[in-house]
Amino acid sequence: MRRKILILLFCFVTVTSGVITVAPTNAFAAEAPEEKHFQRALRHYLKDEVNSAIYELNKSLLINPDYEKAKELLSAIFEKQRVKEKPIPGRIMLPEESAILEYLLGPEDVVAIEVWGEDTLCGDYRVDTKGNISFPLIGEIKVAGKGVLELKEILASELKEYIIGPTVSVAVKEYKSQKVTVLGEAKPGTYALRGPSKLLEFLTSIGGFTESADTSKVIIARADGSSVTIDLNKILFKGEEKENIYLQSGDRIHIPSLKASGSEITVLGETKPGAYPLKREIRVLDFIASIGGTTKDADISRIRLTRKDGTLHLINLNRILFENDEKENLVLEPGDRIYIPSLAKSGQKILILGEVKSPGVYLVKERIRLSEAIARAGSFSEEAILSRIKVIRGNLEKPEVLSLNLAKLLKKGEKRDDIFLEPDDIVYVPKSFMGNVNYYIKQVLPTIQLIGWGHAILKD
Repeated sequence: MRRKILILLFCFVTVTSGVITVAPTNAFAAEAPEEKHFQRALRHYLKDEVNSAIYELNKSLLINPDYEKAKELLSAIFEKQRVKEKPIPGRIMLPEESAILEYLLGPEDVVAIEVWGEDTLCGDYRVDTKGNISFPLIGEIKVAGKGVLELKEILASELKEYIIGPTVSVAVKEYKSQKVTVLGEAKPGTYALRGPSKLLEFLTSIGGFTESADTSKVIIARADGSSVTIDLNKILFKGEEKENIYLQSGDRIHIPSLKASGSEITVLGETKPGAYPLKREIRVLDFIASIGGTTKDADISRIRLTRKDGTLHLINLNRILFENDEKENLVLEPGDRIYIPSLAKSGQKILILGEVKSPGVYLVKERIRLSEAIARAGSFSEEAILSRIKVIRGNLEKPEVLSLNLAKLLKKGEKRDDIFLEPDDIVYVPKSFMGNVNYYIKQVLPTIQLIGWGHAILKD
């Protein structure tokens, strides 16, 4: 059996390697994400890094549950592991450990039995409701609760009365007796365990879970009345295999929804309002970016984060974006509510970026000059190039970019470049000389898109 498995694995790797060599020669062709994880898994497997290979295959199948190459390699690895996982000589094993390492037969299972040189004894035998099989020459044999190795020894011992030196092999052909039930955000139903099965691999084999699943709170209720809560995220994203427990016959697996478990983030105000699932650890800035950012009218300096227990946090996104102040960039928790207020409807909004002491969005209710706007942003930093200040107006695809020199104002009192700003102007104070307008726009575009400014200007 071991030899067959190793040959199967060799053939699989050989075929897969063949696929790699005939991959498209276009160096610029985009590789599917599930294929990237599969290729990583294959490299890990060839270096005998089994756990890392399983980790990458699970990622591949979460992206595409029908990815056949990943399924085949995962099955081959599990079959090889099943053969390798034998009790260590000299170590006393607990009963539950033995049950995990070897599949125990039960009613409805079908075993394939072969006796070398005795074709009339070879065949498939189904375990009846009493846990027995009826075998020629021997009669009824109690097999329920026994593994294939123990059954093999029983058959060899009993057949010695009729055959000299019988050679017997036993394999499970149909797994039917050990069943688990799945409820909630997956494919609900009753499934038979195909040999020793860990939680994540089992869920992957039945198609994974829905997008609404709260994978941090999977509950397994045991047949003996006990239960355990598993955080699948620790397995998926941190590789913590201790959470990936073996399933037992009679287990009931419940995968709750994010909504039912309160693992949602509610967002209101100047963004895309709604309830969003919290699937992993994420901070405020990354979360807001993931849902599309804020609107142009958002007051990102006064974001309100209310915890489930009522605790209120005031967050100034300007400090995170422009001052790299990570203290304000809190990790979100299940049940958090985020409110992004609006700037006053009247007045004009100016975005000031670059080498000023307090970059951000500023609301002004009267016409102001460039120098006044920079003063409101805390004035220049020490590295600012005053002679190359840029003001961008209009559509970002065809912008009007004004190059202004405030050094003349400070040194000579010349006010020509100290222009009046217009609503939605973007002021950028560089710390190096920039001659290329497109390069300048690329520098500021990610930030202004995140806070909704770029979208508004692009619509123009």
